[in-house]
Amino acid sequence: MEVQENNTEGESNTEPHCDTENDVQDLHSQTPQAFERPQEVKEDLSLIGSPGPHGLVIGQGYNVTMVRSVEVKKSLQAAVGAATLQLVRLYNPWQGKEYTGPWSDTSKEWKSIAASEWAKMGIKFEKEGEFWMCFSDWVKYFTDTDICHFVNTSFFTLKKTWTETICLSEWSSAGRNGGNNWDSLSFLSNPQVEVNRQYRVHVKGAQVFKSQFLNSRNVFGTCTLPKARYVIIPCCANANAAGQFMLRLYTSNKTAG
Repeated sequence: MEVQENNTEGESNTEPHCDTENDVQDLHSQTPQAFERPQEVKEDLSLIGSPGPHGLVIGQGYNVTMVRSVEVKKSLQAAVGAATLQLVRLYNPWQGKEYTGPWSDTSKEWKSIAASEWAKMGIKFEKEGEFWMCFSDWVKYFTDTDICHFVNTSFFTLKKTWTETICLSEWSSAGRNGGNNWDSLSFLSNPQVEVNRQYRVHVKGAQVFKSQFLNSRNVFGTCTLPKARYVIIPCCANANAAGQFMLRLYTSNKTAG
């Protein structure tokens, strides 16, 4: 994930895999610059690099290049064997071993109808090293997906733009390190990011959003809030931690100064 950030200057986050096939639409909306690692990595790190199911390599990252959820024409449903297909296309940047399971490039699934019909449904290969997998197998064989977000901050574009605010600060031994316990007296001693306030907050208001605490260089979170005044309080899992941090805040409207 850190490689994605360093190479693209994007914002990365890791999503645990979906539990149901209905969540394929959520994956579809986040597909660009995503990659994942096979399931067994969480269970035993010593397995990294060893052969996995159907030619997958344990611990190796695979890029997600497309997600398709399509309704199959009635005239083709008998041949395809389904009325709806939910497929994920992946790319192996390491080359070497190829995926050999269902929907791999030489599997029987492709022979059920003509290649032109698959192309009409948008199910096709675009470069060497790509392979398809049904969504249920993708959930079965992989554990997490790392997603790199490219946030558009340019004014010279027709696409949606975001306003970026950057804050450089630190948790210090001088008292700016109150931990993450909302109920503790020390919580408000953490750094406070007040892009639209003049003074620090000394009385707690309502907590409207809280990100996950991860053992990671980067923590990412999104939320939708009504127009109001807010204070962001970056904090560590434990009090008395010390270290520098950078907070990048993206808002759909310009933040009042």
